[in-house]
Amino acid sequence: KRTKALEDMKNYYNGYLFNEDAQTRLYNPDMVLHFMKYFQNGEYPNKLIDMNVKTDYSKIQRLINEDRLQEGSKIEQILEEEEIITKLIEMFPLEAITNKDELISLMFYMGMLTIDEPILANVKLRVPNLVIKEIYWQYIYRKVNRALGDTVDIYSITKATQTLAETGNPEAFIEYAYDKVMQYISNRDLIKMEEKHIKMIFLSFLSMNEIYIPYSELEMGDFLKDKKVPRSVEETKLHTSMVLVPDTRYNIKNSQIWELKYIKDNEDPKEKIKEAKDQIKRYEQDQKFQRLAQGTTIHKHIILAFKDHVEILEQ
Repeated sequence: KRTKALEDMKNYYNGYLFNEDAQTRLYNPDMVLHFMKYFQNGEYPNKLIDMNVKTDYSKIQRLINEDRLQEGSKIEQILEEEEIITKLIEMFPLEAITNKDELISLMFYMGMLTIDEPILANVKLRVPNLVIKEIYWQYIYRKVNRALGDTVDIYSITKATQTLAETGNPEAFIEYAYDKVMQYISNRDLIKMEEKHIKMIFLSFLSMNEIYIPYSELEMGDFLKDKKVPRSVEETKLHTSMVLVPDTRYNIKNSQIWELKYIKDNEDPKEKIKEAKDQIKRYEQDQKFQRLAQGTTIHKHIILAFKDHVEILEQ
C-alpha cells in the first residue's frame, strides 16, 4: 500500500524544478502534507489537492482569462502541448503585467509551470504534475460553459462518465461532449474544429469526476519516444491520442485508448483510420502503459469526428 501511495503521490505532486542545472525534481510540500494528514490513518483524501493551495492558484485566474483561448494563445499552447519555450522574466510588478511572456513567468513562479530543460538563452517550461493539469482542464470547462451560457449539464456528464467507468463503453460520454458541446461552439466560431480542441473538451469533462488519469504521448515510455519507430506525418503532430487509466482510489476495471481524428469535408477517412490503428498498437506495446493498465480490460476506440456527427470505431 505504501509503494502504491508513493507512486500516486509522485504522479500528483512531483515534478518541480527551479534551476536549469538541477537534476532532482521536487514535490509540492503543501500537497504532500495534505495527503499525509489523511494517509496516516490509511486513507486517501477525498480531494487530492488542498483547497487552500487551489485558492492560491485561482489568484492568477483573472490574468489567464486575459489570454483568450484562441489561435496563438499562450494558454492554448500549454493546454495542447503541456510545454512552452520562453525567457523567464525575474522582476516585474504583479499589477503591471502587460504581455504574455510576463504571464508565463508568473505562472512559473506560482507553480503552474516548471522547468523542463534549457533551450539556448531560453527555457522550456512544462506542466509539472497531474494536480496542475486538472486545474488547467477545469479552467477549460468553466470557459466552455460560459461560452454556452452555463448550459452544460453536469449531471449528464457525470452519468456518461460513470457509464464509461462501469462498462468501458465511451459512446455516451463522447456523443454528449460532441453533439451537445463541440458542434455548438464550433458553429459559433468559438474554436476551430481540430483533434487538439476535441481532446481539450474531453479532458475538461473528465476532470469534473477525476476517475481516470489521462496520459499523453510525452508521458509514455521509451518505446513511444524512440526516434527509430517510423512515424507518419500525422503522428509527428502528437497529442491526438488519449490514454485513460483508472485512478487507483476507485475500483474501476477498464482502461481506455482513444485515437482522435477530425475528418474534413474533402478527406477520405481510410488513411486516418490506418494511422489511428498504428498509433493504438504503439500504445499497447508501451511498457509504462502495460504497467499502469495491469489488471484492467483495455478498450480501444478510434473516434472519427465529422463536421455534423461523430463515429466511434471499436478496435
